[in-house]
Amino acid sequence: MVTDRVVGHPLEAERIAALERYGLAKGEAASGLDDIASLAGSICETPVALVTLLGEKQQFFSAAVGTTLCGTPLERSICVHTLGSADLLVIPDLSVDPRTRDNPLVTEAPHVRFYAGAPLVAENGVTLGTLCVLDFAPRPDGLTPKQAKSLRSLASQVMTQFELRRNLCEREADRRLAQADATRLDTLIALQRAAASGTVALEAIFQAVVDCALDIVEAADGAVVEIRRGDELVYEAVSGNLAAHKGTRISLAGSLSGRAIHEERPFLCADVENEPTVDRELVRRFDIRSMIVVPVTRRGLPIGVLKVQASRTNAFSIRHLAVAQMLAGVVASAAGDAAEAASQRNLREAENRYRQTFASVTEFAVIVTDREGRITEWNTGAERILGWTAEEMRGTDAARFFTPEDRAIGRVAVEMGDALREGRAVDERWHLKKGGGRFYASGNMMPLIGDDGEHLGFIKILRDRTSQREAEQSLQKAREQFSLAVEAADLGIFDYDLLTGELGWDLRARQLFGLPRDRSVSYAAFLEALHPDDHDWVDAAVRAALDPAGSGNYDIEYRIRDMTDGTGRWIAAKGQAFFANRRAVRFIGTVRDITANRTAEAAMRESQHQLEVERGLLQAVVQQAPLGISIAYADGRGQINMRLEQMLGHDAGIGDGGGHASFDALHPDGTPYRMDEYPTVRALRNGETLIDEPMSYRDAQTGDVRRWEVSTTPVRDSEGHILAAVSIILDVEDRRRAEEQRAILNRELSHRLKNTLAIVSSIATQTLRTASDVGTAKRTLSERINALSKAHDILLTGHRDAASIAEIVRSAVALHNDGGRIAVEGPDVQLGSKYSLALSLIVHELSTNAVKYGALSQPEGRVLATWSIAPSPESGDALLLFDWIEADGPPVAEPTRRSFGTRLIEMGLAGAAEGSSHISYAPEGVRCRITAALSEIVAED
Repeated sequence: MVTDRVVGHPLEAERIAALERYGLAKGEAASGLDDIASLAGSICETPVALVTLLGEKQQFFSAAVGTTLCGTPLERSICVHTLGSADLLVIPDLSVDPRTRDNPLVTEAPHVRFYAGAPLVAENGVTLGTLCVLDFAPRPDGLTPKQAKSLRSLASQVMTQFELRRNLCEREADRRLAQADATRLDTLIALQRAAASGTVALEAIFQAVVDCALDIVEAADGAVVEIRRGDELVYEAVSGNLAAHKGTRISLAGSLSGRAIHEERPFLCADVENEPTVDRELVRRFDIRSMIVVPVTRRGLPIGVLKVQASRTNAFSIRHLAVAQMLAGVVASAAGDAAEAASQRNLREAENRYRQTFASVTEFAVIVTDREGRITEWNTGAERILGWTAEEMRGTDAARFFTPEDRAIGRVAVEMGDALREGRAVDERWHLKKGGGRFYASGNMMPLIGDDGEHLGFIKILRDRTSQREAEQSLQKAREQFSLAVEAADLGIFDYDLLTGELGWDLRARQLFGLPRDRSVSYAAFLEALHPDDHDWVDAAVRAALDPAGSGNYDIEYRIRDMTDGTGRWIAAKGQAFFANRRAVRFIGTVRDITANRTAEAAMRESQHQLEVERGLLQAVVQQAPLGISIAYADGRGQINMRLEQMLGHDAGIGDGGGHASFDALHPDGTPYRMDEYPTVRALRNGETLIDEPMSYRDAQTGDVRRWEVSTTPVRDSEGHILAAVSIILDVEDRRRAEEQRAILNRELSHRLKNTLAIVSSIATQTLRTASDVGTAKRTLSERINALSKAHDILLTGHRDAASIAEIVRSAVALHNDGGRIAVEGPDVQLGSKYSLALSLIVHELSTNAVKYGALSQPEGRVLATWSIAPSPESGDALLLFDWIEADGPPVAEPTRRSFGTRLIEMGLAGAAEGSSHISYAPEGVRCRITAALSEIVAED
């Protein structure tokens, strides 16, 4: 709240006096400020903009945009805090600032929160008010530098407008006064000449006198020449509000005119109510409150009066009385046949009055010259304006007060020539003062013509217009600055007069809408330019702004179609409606092309959408990829895909140390990775690119070790800085095992080929040895070779369907089980495909060795293949016990070297829990026991 900051302020009296000088003491609105306030609100992007004046008890709004208030009590003013400051006052949040937080404008409606005001400082340094902008939301950052600069500049424009207002008021007052004096001078001269010439009708002269009286005596409502007819006075010539009363007759008795005639003296009546001799009926009828009555005498006798009247009291001064007396003299002169002495006296009096009038005109410099341009008369006004006295100037050339430039071109002679040809020469130019200074003046030179038509000389009247000239230059500068501000903001301006229906657009607005030059601006043209989808709602928005029930604020964005080429364009429009007598009378605002902004926003949205789509697709690809992917950022962030989580057995951040501290990676030699050896760390720190680096990884939960191949590359920005590292991790354990299995199969194939030849040889030998004839041997040999071929089909495909142990064993020994020498015994157990093939290879190898070296190499030899199920002594789980027992063969000795077949047998059912394989070479025959957890080797459901 305001305390004693304004009331009793040291400069309060100066401020009130300054407001009176500018004609703003009562908060009068000044033209042109609404546009500045609107521009300030547009540039600062606020809903409210004001031009405020700090009066004695009231803060007035000389211009207001965004509010219908005309002012506030001074104790509620925020602008008073600018007093004593020469720069902007910016309060980002009025609700927290101790100067304003308790102000009703903040705590109550309209709840203003932000304020920025530029003080309006008069030429004597006194702050008159502010150009301010307000918002209903706080602005922590205040104004941008550009907005602050623009607000200061626009405040300067407001003061320029105020200065222009003061200058224009003074100029208008001076102009009216000067015009009246000039008119009076010209009229008096003309009337004197007309009366002296005797060539003009007396009635015309009388009428000219009353008309002249009405023109010269500006306070007069009516004028009349009353001529005496016996005991009455007749209205011979009338003007003003008496124009309809020509011929009216009044009595000499009981009237002020009669008294003036009887007493032969003039009367200046300030108030007829205080004059006992007036005709009450007459003054009521003709609405007279004050008057001047001057007797008109002829040959020393009064013949009538000249009366000037007004409908208000105290309308006339002594100066007006003098003018009326001069006019009465003209009436008397025109009346005709006065004696020569009286005539000469009247002429002398007229000349004296003329000279008095000539000398009394101080607002003009009146200069009289002879025909050659030598100065003969130099009035008081000339002394005041130009500085030289009449004594200094009489007899000198009129070119003396012209500038050297004008003297060089013979300007005085040009004006005298124009005056003789045209009757006058009017100009505006610079003239010299005494001492060399210059002043700007409007001039009028006229020829002086004698009674006989002889050219006597010239009269030049000068009016000092230097201050007006400077004001016009300031106005032009202000207009240029305003134009630059509007141009810098790329704004078009519209002004809609609701009283006349006239809608005005400036050049930029016409350009934005593409309005053809031959087409006038109208609201219908505006609606026609709107995009069809925006037509109705924009029209409704305008009507809402023009509704007196609303705030009058207008701030929208819409689309238009260029009226010339149909080009689409986005427009941002801001405006403010002004109301009088509960109706909108004016609607002004700005328009701005925001097509580029809208296009950029649409492109940005599309780009962001496309980026989100591509990011989603990439994320889906990364997450669904069948290989591990890791992305590690230089700032410590990172992510891994689902496959890598499966491979690690945990997410990227498990473990007390987080990150790589939770990993258990091993080099090919089995040594663990140090932190700085991890491929991702090397890529981030050193910028290394690694391709298919071998790595083993131990699952922290299961303990399984699997082999990986890791490829890592750094990701850099345009300046080469490392931003992230991307790693691709491929689990190659299954591939490596497959490769190893293929190697085993290849070696097995080679071994089998050799064994096959040996078996074929053995089959042939045994077949031929036991066959009774050649045909039987041939048939038996063919059957055995076909069986051998089927066994090789199983081995070479590397695949076998799940089957029972009995089927597996019988199929594997079918080639060698001639005569049923191999017994197969055991329960029905179905093995999975993996372990079916493994057991088939083991049994085939055992049977082949038995044929080559063991029990089946002799006719008496026997083999028992048996299996059973028993509990594990360690875990209690069911175990499969498979035994291969040879008997009745040659003596057995342990081989000196381990062949491929032996190693294959010793592998057993590799991979199964509690799996083992043991071969013993007892003298009575080879024995092999294979064990494995039953739950892992049985066929899948």
